[in-house]
Amino acid sequence: MQQELSHDRSAATAVVAGLAGAIVGAVVGFVLGANIGGNWFTTVSLGSWNGYEATAVVGAAVGAVVAGVAAGWLVRRAARSRTGQGAE
Repeated sequence: MQQELSHDRSAATAVVAGLAGAIVGAVVGFVLGANIGGNWFTTVSLGSWNGYEATAVVGAAVGAVVAGVAAGWLVRRAARSRTGQGAE
């Protein structure tokens, strides 16, 4: 029973960390994408968006996915190593 509660808590913590990581990743990706698009890729277009607007949207999406998955995975791995289940 205690192990189930610990597993549920670990999963919930990983989800919360993943959401927080996704928010941070989206903001960082947006800023980096806008910087890259505004300075180097000014002719890129995505729908009605051009230059920094287009690359900022792509950067935000990529940043959210990558940072969210990485944060959730890292927290889950840390929780498993703390409980002695080993890192998989």
